[in-house]
Amino acid sequence: MAWSLTGEINGEEAGGDVDCFVARHRMIWFSNSNGAIFSVANTQGKMRKCFFYKPMSHPKIMTEYNDEYPTCVETFSTLRVFSDQVDPERITKLLAIEPTESFRMGEARGAKGHRNKAHGWFYSTEGISDSRDTRRHIDLILDALNGRTDAVHLLQKEGCRFDICSYWDSIGHGGPSLLPHQMARLAELEIEIWWDVYFSSEDEK
Repeated sequence: MAWSLTGEINGEEAGGDVDCFVARHRMIWFSNSNGAIFSVANTQGKMRKCFFYKPMSHPKIMTEYNDEYPTCVETFSTLRVFSDQVDPERITKLLAIEPTESFRMGEARGAKGHRNKAHGWFYSTEGISDSRDTRRHIDLILDALNGRTDAVHLLQKEGCRFDICSYWDSIGHGGPSLLPHQMARLAELEIEIWWDVYFSSEDEK
C-alpha cells in the first residue's frame, strides 16, 4: 500500500508517494523509495501539518575488491541448506543448482559412522575461485541464486534452514567485509552469513 502526502519545506509545498511508516513519539514518520522522509504530527488522534525532509546526499565510497587480500591466507564460502523433511533432490530441483556436496538424513558419515541428523545440501566456492577477498565468494553464491528468490522462500516455508558459512584463514590485523548491495540481497533472501575464522602465523603465510 502507498500513501501520497503533501506538506511544506521552507514554506513551500512539497510531497510525494509514501510506501512505509513508523509511529514514534506522537509523530508518524513516513519514507518513500527515493529516501525522502515525511513526518506528521499526531496530537490526540488528529493529523496535523506534514513536513517534508529532503535527505542529505553523501558520496558513495566503497572499498575496491582485492583478490590478494593481505590479511587473508585462504577463504571460501558455502551456501548450506539443512532440513528434517526436504531431501537434497528436491532442493536441487527447486534451486536448479547442482550442489558441490549433499547427504541424506540417517546416512552414516565418517570413520565412526555417525548418522546425519538432517538432510544437508551445500554449494561451495572452494576450488571455484582462489580469491582471498570474501566478497568475491559471496558474489558467486548470490549470482548462483539470481532469479531464485521465490524458490528460496518456498524452501524456507517448507522448513529448510539456509545460511552461508565462510571459511577465513586470517593473518595480521583486518578481517572480511561485505558491500551494501550484498547485505541487501542477503536480507531479501533471508539468509544469514557467518565466518569460521582461523589464525595462521607469519611463517605459514
